Amino acid sequence: MTMPRIILIAIFLLSSNISRASEAKLKLNKSQSKISFISVKKEIIAEINYFNRFNVSMSDNGQFTLTIDLTSVDTHIPVRDNRIRNFLFETIRFPQARFQGSVSPSIYTNLKSGQFVNTIIEGSLYLHGIQKKIAVPVKIIKLANGQLNVFNTERYLLNANSFGLKNGIDKLKSIAKLNAINAVIPISFDFYFKE
Repeated sequence: MTMPRIILIAIFLLSSNISRASEAKLKLNKSQSKISFISVKKEIIAEINYFNRFNVSMSDNGQFTLTIDLTSVDTHIPVRDNRIRNFLFETIRFPQARFQGSVSPSIYTNLKSGQFVNTIIEGSLYLHGIQKKIAVPVKIIKLANGQLNVFNTERYLLNANSFGLKNGIDKLKSIAKLNAINAVIPISFDFYFKE
């Protein structure tokens, strides 16, 4: 084998290794991550609720999809969980919510332990058969264990009426004999990613 060919092969192998290293995908650490939302009834009673099943997939170029299993809603009251699934989210027809967008890998790949960056993530939220563009301010922190912690610095205020959920809220009010359930729902997330 000639020397030029050996050099070309060496360059190819080196560039392939660098490419694979740079394309290391981030994976969601589900055991540490959480999504919560606040429901307000009777205008003064606020309760924190969760979704127990969700995932974030991210491509090498920063394209991501957050998928939430709406059947996993957890209000700590099983009867209420069933009502929310059946009458609000209508999970038989709309079992998932999705948030799709992108974030430039250059924002977080060069962070060192303890460093952070504030940015705004824009994307499309798909809920109850309706799509809307949204923007969420987030902080990204590089942790000592190598993980990335991503969380919203301001709760995203979801207007349920804008996603066709008004009838569901009215149904929940009627069943629970409540005079009011707030249609604006604050949502927060706290994600941990590892390579």
